[in-house]
Amino acid sequence: MFSPIDKKVHFVVGIGRSGTTLLSQLLNNHKDLYSMPEATFMLFFMHHFKNKKSLSQNEIDLIFEQINLFSRSHPWVGWKFNPQFCRENLNNYLLNNSYNFIDICKIIYDSFEQNNTKIKNETSIFLDKNPSYTLYTDKIHKLTPDSKFVLIVRDFKSVISSQVQSVYFKEKKVIFEAMRWKLFYEQALSSFKKNKIDYILVKYENLVSYPEKELIRIFNFLGVEETIFPSIKMDFSFSENENGISEKYKMRFNKKYGDLDKDIFHNRLNPWMDVLSKNEIDCCDCICALTASKMGYKENKTGIIKSFLIHFKYISPIIGAKILIRKNRILYYLSPFWKLKRLKKEYKKLGFID
Repeated sequence: MFSPIDKKVHFVVGIGRSGTTLLSQLLNNHKDLYSMPEATFMLFFMHHFKNKKSLSQNEIDLIFEQINLFSRSHPWVGWKFNPQFCRENLNNYLLNNSYNFIDICKIIYDSFEQNNTKIKNETSIFLDKNPSYTLYTDKIHKLTPDSKFVLIVRDFKSVISSQVQSVYFKEKKVIFEAMRWKLFYEQALSSFKKNKIDYILVKYENLVSYPEKELIRIFNFLGVEETIFPSIKMDFSFSENENGISEKYKMRFNKKYGDLDKDIFHNRLNPWMDVLSKNEIDCCDCICALTASKMGYKENKTGIIKSFLIHFKYISPIIGAKILIRKNRILYYLSPFWKLKRLKKEYKKLGFID
């Protein structure tokens, strides 16, 4: 039996639509690993809480308010969160121990129960999966230097085609998502190298084609037993009444969480072939191919003149993606109170809360 404070924390990172959820659920089958839902409380509070000597009751209230608010846009489908249990454990820890922010996170992790038969207390590692962490691996590493990172990457054209299918199709949207993909992985690779962070690169295509081989490679990296365990089925059924979610988002969540129950489809490794035009493929190659080649993908080189013309024509979405990434990096440093106020305003506008 392991107490939450004694457990290690490792991270699964990579841009959204790259297979982060699939990978975390496959790893969750291991007896020593306990995968967490996609929450953002650690990153949300890390800058201001990491060096504190203690937390006030108001600051604890802010944590629970953020967790509850985030669940409106990301319901805890597959998990149950017990805020009363969590608050009691937090207060007890703060009363009897010196303050440590990563330990606070572990206590919160421990308050999430999976909707399956897995016994949490018998696991020794929390596995925290979140695409947004990809931009902040350097800061997370400083908080918890012993943690390891599993970086999953998928062919950029597949990621981009998946990102744009749910919106009105525009070339500018494709360029914007291509630039986001490039910036996410350039940031991660640079951070890993600069800070000498312990990480392993996993290609989505290898994971779905040779799952056992890839999982054993990851188990070796994480330092756990090299054993493929029977699948632990998680209940991803979405209740339309859950968290008071508005009608506007019920269809979206039904599709999102319904897809998690589906088997791996090997014939969907290249979905972009049915979605992207020739010009859009050329633009994606121009922006992303060099970064992709650093992670083992074949580089389709674009001529200098053609590259200049593409960057000139689509300067607006390219700059827009850079501004968004820079904006998110700046928001990280703002006070939790201000960020929470901003998040409420945004959620009201989107219809997640009244």
